[in-house]
Amino acid sequence: MRRLLAPLAIFVLGCGAGRGNNGSPQAQQDAAVASLDSGPDAPLPPNTPAEAGADARSVMGGGDNTGPTFVAVTVLRFVPLDVTTSAGPVVPGVVLDTNGPGLSDTLIADVLSKLSLRTWPEYAEVQVTKTVHSADAGQVFPGVSLNPVVPLEDRWYVVRLESIPAGVTLPAAASFVMLPDGAFGARFRAGSDPVLWGIEMCNSNGQGYKVRLLFSERITTKVDVGTVVTVSQPGTTPTCTVTSSPAWPNGDDSVVALACSPIDASASVSVALGVGIESITGKQVAPSAHSFTPRDLPFIEIGCGAYRP
Repeated sequence: MRRLLAPLAIFVLGCGAGRGNNGSPQAQQDAAVASLDSGPDAPLPPNTPAEAGADARSVMGGGDNTGPTFVAVTVLRFVPLDVTTSAGPVVPGVVLDTNGPGLSDTLIADVLSKLSLRTWPEYAEVQVTKTVHSADAGQVFPGVSLNPVVPLEDRWYVVRLESIPAGVTLPAAASFVMLPDGAFGARFRAGSDPVLWGIEMCNSNGQGYKVRLLFSERITTKVDVGTVVTVSQPGTTPTCTVTSSPAWPNGDDSVVALACSPIDASASVSVALGVGIESITGKQVAPSAHSFTPRDLPFIEIGCGAYRP
C-alpha cells in the first residue's frame, strides 16, 4: 500500500531523523493504518481530572518533566497521508497521538463532528459510519475511522477536517493540504496512480546535497535512474550519483535517492524527471520539472528543506 498527493516526491537522503525507508510515505502510512485497523471497537479511556474541560489541553506541575509545568499536546494525523495512491482497502480516518494522560470526551466529540469523507475534486460527501478506537484496545494510537457504507470506487477521495479542534495540532504540512473551503484534508486513491509526492534537499555537512525522491506508491524502473532524474542550477550542473533505486520488477519502496555535489542554496535549483519510472502495476509516472530555492524551502530539520509540487 502506498501514499498519495498528486506529484512525485524528491527527498534528500538522511533529511529526516530516523527516516530511511521507514520515513517514506508508504512506511508512515502503514504505521498509521495499523493503529486504526487493529483491535476491537471500545470506548475511550476514562477522562482524568486534568483533562476535563472544553478541550484536551492540560497543564500539570512537577512529575518527571524538566520544567515546572507540562503541557499535553495532541497531534492529529490523517490516514492515508495526503496524496497516497494504491492505498488499497484502507479505512480512511485520523489517529490522535497525545503525550497527555488521555483524550477527553469533549475533544473526541469535536473531532467526530468535524470529520467527513468527500469525493475529490467534486467534493460530494460520502456516506460513512464513524468508529472511535481507543489506545487501550490494541491500538498504537486512538483514532476515528470513517467506514464507507458502500465500498469505495477506484477514484480520488479526501478525508476532510472542517477546522482544527481546540487542543489539537496538525503534523508536518506535507501530510495534509488546505482545501478550497478553508478546511484541512488528505487526498488518496485506492488504485494505482503514481505521482511525485515531494522533494527534500539536505546539506551533507557542506560536502554536497543528499536528495531523495518520494513517490505516492511503490515504484520500479527498467532504466538507469541517473538518466531519468536531472538536478541543475543556472551555469552549472551538479554531479549526482544514485544511491538507492527501485528494484525491477517488484520495486522495494517509494524512494529514489541521490547524492549530489555542492549546490548553491541561495540560487534556484531545477529538478527534472523524465520517462522511465513506473508503478509496480505498470503505470508510468508522468515526466515533470520543478524549480525552487533550497534556502527558501520549509524547514524539516537542520540542513534540510522540503518541497511539495
